[in-house]
Amino acid sequence: MAATSALSIFLLLVVLAMSTKGSSATGSSWCVCKSELPAAALQRTLDYACGHGGDCAPLLPGGQCHTDTDTVATRCSYAANSYYHNAKAKGNGHGGATCDFGGTATLTSTDPSSGTCRYPATTAPASSPAGAPWELWMFLLAIIAIFVSLCCCVEMHEQRRNTCRH
Repeated sequence: MAATSALSIFLLLVVLAMSTKGSSATGSSWCVCKSELPAAALQRTLDYACGHGGDCAPLLPGGQCHTDTDTVATRCSYAANSYYHNAKAKGNGHGGATCDFGGTATLTSTDPSSGTCRYPATTAPASSPAGAPWELWMFLLAIIAIFVSLCCCVEMHEQRRNTCRH
């Protein structure tokens, strides 16, 4: 009975440990414009991204990303990232979006957010070595932990019944 209880506690701890895995930013990426390029090229990327699905409202006056010090490069990065994130979420482009915009943008693993301007991140799905999502593994481990716990309870109940009869 002690072994069953120990196994049950171990499985519950594994499930708890795995449930914290999804809160990590590992695998996050952002699409940013190349600030060394001419302003005209970055402006074309900004215009395209805002006109084709990027959420550029935060760049407007009063928006969380509008400041007196923002540049065409920072506005371009926010717009390109928003477009990329939205297109990737929708699955546009036969297999997802790319972060290129004619060579004016690139992917980075460094979060470009600053102050109140938060850039949405595209996160690679966390998978197990076998390729199944972590959520599936957590669900299966939770089912096993519940099953083991129930078996432990039934075993304890049976032992009590047998003790009372003697």
